[in-house]
Amino acid sequence: MICPNPACAAEVSGSSRFCPECGSRLGRVGPSQGVSSGGGDISGGVYQAAGDIHIGGTPEEPVAQYEPRWSWKSPLTLALLTWISVGLGVLGVIAGWQGFAPFFETLGRGLPRESPKPVWMIALAVVLLLLVVFVWLRSVASNRTQHFSPIPWFPALTGWGGRIGLARLQGTCPICEGRLKFYDKPTKWITYLETDRRKVTERRMAAECVRNADHWWPVDKTDLSRD
Repeated sequence: MICPNPACAAEVSGSSRFCPECGSRLGRVGPSQGVSSGGGDISGGVYQAAGDIHIGGTPEEPVAQYEPRWSWKSPLTLALLTWISVGLGVLGVIAGWQGFAPFFETLGRGLPRESPKPVWMIALAVVLLLLVVFVWLRSVASNRTQHFSPIPWFPALTGWGGRIGLARLQGTCPICEGRLKFYDKPTKWITYLETDRRKVTERRMAAECVRNADHWWPVDKTDLSRD
């Protein structure tokens, strides 16, 4: 690809969005293309309104419409998640104190008389793991966001209305009328020529047509936060 700036005209990669020499923006991706040939970068503006996704910078272009529905509402509200996180933090302090008690004794009594207690160390590891999970779930509920799985048929994890739950999204491709699938789509990757294997380096929440994978639209994780 050649830079469109007449004063530059440098050769650039087909996956680049800007010229590395002069910084000029390269050609925009049309709504029926969705993915650039070199790595899945999206060009052009992205506009969202409720469940409508606009690609390319103008509302007149094809719009992907979808309807979200609760599959399951858990009892984990923002308030409950806050209390659980605080409780796990207290348990973590207790387990850590009990597990490292022999080490603390060395501060005033010389060499420890016994090694750290393995039961308490295991309890500490479990509590810390649960604390990380519940703090993240609290963030999802607090920000009322949605998160897709890399596997298309898995439901989306949502924090709509300040409550953790699962939801199914359904929609139709505005270009070919195919069914849309919603998942965490790989958009950038590294291909190892020796083994022909690919390592994904970036993913984006996406609505993709099952009939034509070139028809896809990014989905904002804060879109359609329901009360």
